[in-house]
Amino acid sequence: MLSFSSDLNRSFETLDGVTHTENAVKFDITAYSRFIEIVAGIDVTDNLCKKEYYRIRNRVEAFIHDAKRYQIWKPALLDAYPDVDLLAEITALTRALRQYEQQRLTH
Repeated sequence: MLSFSSDLNRSFETLDGVTHTENAVKFDITAYSRFIEIVAGIDVTDNLCKKEYYRIRNRVEAFIHDAKRYQIWKPALLDAYPDVDLLAEITALTRALRQYEQQRLTH
């Protein structure tokens, strides 16, 4: 489970597996394990290392970039991917991973 502080709780509302406390967000990344396995090629486990979180975020961001570049960034794209119902979930996933990554680097 990812845990990080955030003033941007609303930016993670679209994610499944999110719980909020006063100034922290807890996110169960396993809610998106099949999507991550397909897009990033990484099996989601309870003991992912920093490098794997980075790779996941990087590859999902590349997925978004390519989908927009080829003009397929549309809801119909999600028909091919499990665990995701909204395009906003994918972008929120990358934001959560980036936030987690940044806080792990500073602590």
